[in-house]
Amino acid sequence: MTMRLTPMSLSLTVNGERNVVSVEPNSTLLMTLREILQLTGTKCGCNQGVSGACTVLIGKRPVRSCGITVGEV
Repeated sequence: MTMRLTPMSLSLTVNGERNVVSVEPNSTLLMTLREILQLTGTKCGCNQGVSGACTVLIGKRPVRSCGITVGEV
């Protein structure tokens, strides 16, 4: 059984545009970008953080978005 967490309101600035989303804190940044914000340029390669296809920049730091939750951003 998957435990559902209370959604949190999160403000993300992506490509210079501010977005406010309501997501569960354990949702990955990758799924939030692709499914909630419809930014499909970020790809899901291996879903293990190995291929690097999901790499995004947080500030100037490259991060594998499949391995970080929105609660950690």
